[in-house]
Amino acid sequence: MRYLVLAGFLTIFGLPVALAEEYNPSELAGKWEGTPPLGGKLTIDIEVSPNGEIKGRGRIPEKGSRVFSVPNVEGKVEGRKVNIDYWFPKDSATVRFVCDWVEKNVLDCITRNKKHETKFKRLD
Repeated sequence: MRYLVLAGFLTIFGLPVALAEEYNPSELAGKWEGTPPLGGKLTIDIEVSPNGEIKGRGRIPEKGSRVFSVPNVEGKVEGRKVNIDYWFPKDSATVRFVCDWVEKNVLDCITRNKKHETKFKRLD
């Protein structure tokens, strides 16, 4: 009877942990798209170093124009937690997204001040 209870407990609580897939930080590299706090679309090209450091560039189309704002992108990936910061070279204001890497192609993110949520989805 003890073994049956233990098997049931492991099935309910242990199996999801065992099935949680770990991602290699290099798998984050590529093109992603989400929504910045002021609306529109933010496309970011991410490169990841072997130690999980993120570098890249972003593109935010200006409304009604063919002009793009181009923010710098940096951050860090540690397991399934990802921090993505972006800022514009002429401006010192930084937006930080704190993300959960929920699927290989999806990052669930919220800004550091918890006022804006977005999902970054892989484009490539």
